[in-house]
Amino acid sequence: MKKLFALITVILLCGYSFAQNISTVNETGGFNTANVNQTGSNTSTINQTSINPGSVGKSNDATVTQDGATNTSTILQDRSGGQQSNKTTGWVYQSGDNNLSVIQQDGYYQGSNSAKVTQIGVGGGAGNEAYQYQLNNYGNQSEIYQSGDENFGYQEIRVVASGNHDYIGQFGMMNTAYQYNESGDETYANINQHQNNNYAWQYQHGLKNKADIYQDGNSNKAYQEQSGGSYNPGKGHRATITQLGDDNYANQYQKENVSDSFAPSANNSIIYQEGSDNTSYVSQTEGLNIGNVTQVGDNNIGNIYQNTLSNTANINQNGVSNNAQVVQQ
Repeated sequence: MKKLFALITVILLCGYSFAQNISTVNETGGFNTANVNQTGSNTSTINQTSINPGSVGKSNDATVTQDGATNTSTILQDRSGGQQSNKTTGWVYQSGDNNLSVIQQDGYYQGSNSAKVTQIGVGGGAGNEAYQYQLNNYGNQSEIYQSGDENFGYQEIRVVASGNHDYIGQFGMMNTAYQYNESGDETYANINQHQNNNYAWQYQHGLKNKADIYQDGNSNKAYQEQSGGSYNPGKGHRATITQLGDDNYANQYQKENVSDSFAPSANNSIIYQEGSDNTSYVSQTEGLNIGNVTQVGDNNIGNIYQNTLSNTANINQNGVSNNAQVVQQ
């Protein structure tokens, strides 16, 4: 067993000046652990690579803690040369303003990776960005927590990546969140946003995926797109958007497209909006689709378009100047 342990601590030296520190950790093999602690204006890079094909049970862990302003953290974990098991963990905690975090985990089919970024804005902390990429693996978990102003979070899953759980939580002003799942099945994507000018977008292609978006505040927007349902009865897509506040817009698109030789069981959509100037759009094609739009407030519009195969649509509106449209073919 090979274990490399890197511990780097950078301390604020004097007065109000921030030290500008650079940390680079390179680890090769399995069972590696890297911990980096920095205070000031810092840059950290951790590169962990597993190069033993067919290795079983090898795991690498990387943790970065940065306190200050204009910090940059990069964690690259590559075990594409391995075959089984290998669980990789990457955690980043940043406190301050204008922080940037990037985590990329490249697996090889089996095993579950975990990526987590926490960014806390101190004194009205603004301008934090978090990017997480997970490739070629099953059962991954990725989380982004952001508190402050002008935060941006993005998570992407590509290639053979199924059974994943992605979460982005943003608490503050002018937040933006993306989540992208290229082709994985049974993936759960969730975005939770509170207060002002939030924008959320989720994209999932595959089977048996589900997505949730919750928004509380002003000028919120939410999009969800899911493609492919399930060949098994009782399983399929569901998408839920709940919006409370002002100027909210919600959009859900779900698509089944299964062969006639299979029993389609697919899409389910719920959009709940409460406030003013809300607009809702639901489009579902093929499969055993259900619509559901509930609007309470002012100037709400609800739209449901469903095509073929046992569609059901519900629009409930309570307020002023509401408009409803349902088209089923």
